[in-house]
Amino acid sequence: MAIRDCFFRNSDDCVATMSGKWDMDETGVMEDITVERCVFWNDLPGNAMEIGFGLNNRPVKSVHFRDCDIIHVLFATVVQQR
Repeated sequence: MAIRDCFFRNSDDCVATMSGKWDMDETGVMEDITVERCVFWNDLPGNAMEIGFGLNNRPVKSVHFRDCDIIHVLFATVVQQR
């Protein structure tokens, strides 16, 4: 799946990966997701980009955010890469 060249202005998550709760494919794996050249404007209560909250029971692999700009966000959670 690819999301390219978009402008998002949301009052919830602009882009969020979710797996296992609402999808109907019992064997599905969320993988090969690319979000690039996008601009995000986010208000409460969500996040501009999120991987995590909606993950319930299926694997998530190869999620890539490239060349994206966050121009507004009211609530930020900083996650450090290890």
